[in-house]
Amino acid sequence: MTKQISTTAQLTYNDENLSKSTMSTLNEIVGFHYYTTRTVFECEGREVVFVNECMLGFVSIYIDGERVLRKWKVVSSFASDTSVVHDGVEYRFISGLTNWCTYAQRITMIVDGSKAQSKIDPGLSGLSGLQMTHALITPLLFGMSVGFLAGRVVF
Repeated sequence: MTKQISTTAQLTYNDENLSKSTMSTLNEIVGFHYYTTRTVFECEGREVVFVNECMLGFVSIYIDGERVLRKWKVVSSFASDTSVVHDGVEYRFISGLTNWCTYAQRITMIVDGSKAQSKIDPGLSGLSGLQMTHALITPLLFGMSVGFLAGRVVF
């Protein structure tokens, strides 16, 4: 006689559970994702998205959902000038910091040498109070803990 044991707690894995990497989870814990600007432009029936990960320095350009460029810029949080040619069309993005306290940025898209659109991303000013606290305090605490640990290891 065989006895069957039924288990009610089963792990369910799907794409949504496994889509995050360790680095993206760390960025959310530390609060770096609050400093990321994402600006959407419409140009000749195409959706062009400019993403600036300010704290990490990466700049990405997406055209119709396809990433066509990912580049590391030294001071992308303060200013960047990035261009890419896609399907014979040159897209150039110039971004600059307009407000030092809120990380608001003006992003200008230039298509084939003529100015197409310019938008302002509000940065931290669009966050709630709790999100603002998280965005300001956790990078500071993370930096202090890394500095403390590095100081203990070196000395």
